[in-house]
Amino acid sequence: MISLNADPVFLFYTVAKPGSRNMFNVPIPVYLSQKITGVYVDTDNKGLSISTDYVVGVKKDPVTGAKLRGNLVVEQAGESQNTTVNLIGRRDSVALNVLLPLFQSLYDKVISQKDYRIAYFNKNVLIFNARLASFEVNQTRENNLVSISIGLEVPPEEEKDEEGAQSVIGKKWEDVTGAANG
Repeated sequence: MISLNADPVFLFYTVAKPGSRNMFNVPIPVYLSQKITGVYVDTDNKGLSISTDYVVGVKKDPVTGAKLRGNLVVEQAGESQNTTVNLIGRRDSVALNVLLPLFQSLYDKVISQKDYRIAYFNKNVLIFNARLASFEVNQTRENNLVSISIGLEVPPEEEKDEEGAQSVIGKKWEDVTGAANG
């Protein structure tokens, strides 16, 4: 049974390519229980980025064939989902000393163009198939606390054209709802 007071979890995993021999990739969970790890979530949030284009279209009357002006077409596309997680931990925390190198290894994967994903679960803030968008660590001399800000982003779906090239697209509102234009 899932507890409503469950501790937040980061889940790091790689994505197996179709036809790859390595179809079994072991996800690495990092539980953020303050009692056990000394690291806790200070704040987290989730947002969506949506682009909107307003186009005044020209449409023909089906009976007369006359041009009708002034119908407004609204086109929306999802640009990304994003989450920011702000953590606080003790400098001597074992979990902190595991989490920091994990994020450094993700940076290395970005540089080498390897595919990875991150999932984050904390009550009503859930994100799947995310990629690292930002990572920042701050510490002061006054105490032994370290603050970490982690930005995660889920980009729009990728589509391949006839030549196999990938392009990033957003879902149009009409594609999601089934509503027809104009």
